[in-house]
Amino acid sequence: MTDIPSTLAAIAERIESDEDFAMRVGEDARAVLEAEGLPDEVVAAVLAEAEAEVVGFALPAEDAQVAVTRVATASRVVAQRY
Repeated sequence: MTDIPSTLAAIAERIESDEDFAMRVGEDARAVLEAEGLPDEVVAAVLAEAEAEVVGFALPAEDAQVAVTRVATASRVVAQRY
């Protein structure tokens, strides 16, 4: 079983410190969270908290960065629930 709080904290840290990882989150946050082994309900909770699922390249860079930052923040918020 995945240690949900630790995994979410690590994801948030990687978003803030690893530009390539942050870009992957920006492209498809759901796929990245699922690849980290998180249960579906945790993935859904993070995305709902962030109000984001797929950022994609259609957004201006600063909007994409805001969305990715929201995923990092949401990861920390959801981690506190576990």
